[in-house]
Amino acid sequence: MAKKRRAPNSRDRLRKAQLSFYPEPEDYEALKTLSAKTGVPQQVYLREGLRHILRRMRAAHAAAAPGRREFQSTQNYAAFAAELEATLRRNNATLARYAAVKRGPK
Repeated sequence: MAKKRRAPNSRDRLRKAQLSFYPEPEDYEALKTLSAKTGVPQQVYLREGLRHILRRMRAAHAAAAPGRREFQSTQNYAAFAAELEATLRRNNATLARYAAVKRGPK
């Protein structure tokens, strides 16, 4: 006998991640207008857009590095974390230099 699926309840809603962002006013108005015309909730369009971007980025990443795989060990993760930390340090140094140039001499 097949197991009967339970009916969804309010706890299911809590399993989804919440995300906040601030769209440009004209983009928000366009989204509201589209939603009103089609009767499709704004959340559906936002989820579809996010999925589209993520799929596109995964495909671009796979094309750029076809032999690269997901992390399979903590060593790979540690190497990635070290590389990311070094990149962030370089970016912070670049931003600091840019801010100093923008401020000008004292």
